[in-house]
Amino acid sequence: MRNDMARRETIEERQRVIFEREDDGTWTARPASSRGPMARGGSIAQARKRVRELLRGDDRARRALDVVDEIHLPASGIVAVERLARAREALDSAEREAVTVLVRRLGLGVRETSQALGLTMRRVVHLAGEVADLEAEEKSARRARRARVVR
Repeated sequence: MRNDMARRETIEERQRVIFEREDDGTWTARPASSRGPMARGGSIAQARKRVRELLRGDDRARRALDVVDEIHLPASGIVAVERLARAREALDSAEREAVTVLVRRLGLGVRETSQALGLTMRRVVHLAGEVADLEAEEKSARRARRARVVR
């Protein structure tokens, strides 16, 4: 009974919102479902705030609205975003490889690796953990293959 009351008190709603840049530099935000109002703002953040207010309506106290952004860009913007995503993947891979060499092969500590690579100690620990997880998965897969051969 209490769970039903808690669910009634706050209604969570997910709403996909499309953001498009206008010729005058402002941003338009509209629900992807085409139902609902359209809002404008000088920035994506301002348009998001305004469209959330419009979508929430009078039921503000009871509705938690989760807006999922879908930002539409011109072709040149899409190319730039995709190029950045590829560069980030390459950088992530290079960082992981460097941490592997310094920590695993050369035996440097987290602090020394952090200083040598210009990364935070938290990032080094994270990358070293990812490498350890991958190594454990590979080791487990090798054992499983050996086990199948023996049977």
